[in-house]
Amino acid sequence: PPQTITRTMPGWRPPSTIIAQQSFRGTLEVIVNEQGTVDWAGISKPSFPSYDADLLSATKAWRFRPATKMGEPVKYRLAVEVVLLASSREE
Repeated sequence: PPQTITRTMPGWRPPSTIIAQQSFRGTLEVIVNEQGTVDWAGISKPSFPSYDADLLSATKAWRFRPATKMGEPVKYRLAVEVVLLASSREE
């Protein structure tokens, strides 16, 4: 599989206090090409609409050491689990 060089996730900024009290899970899929950049990204399980859009945009800057097969770089489909946690308030 590809090895991560840069994979910065966007910050999670809930749009309201009600949303901030909930957690969300989703799955992003990317195809990493032979040069280690993302050829394609898609949401296979949505987490939160505005965050999913930011996440798709962020994949353009992701960099990997490409996956290899018999020593040669190959395309690879990678699934990334996305977890947006509820914020905790300390009283």
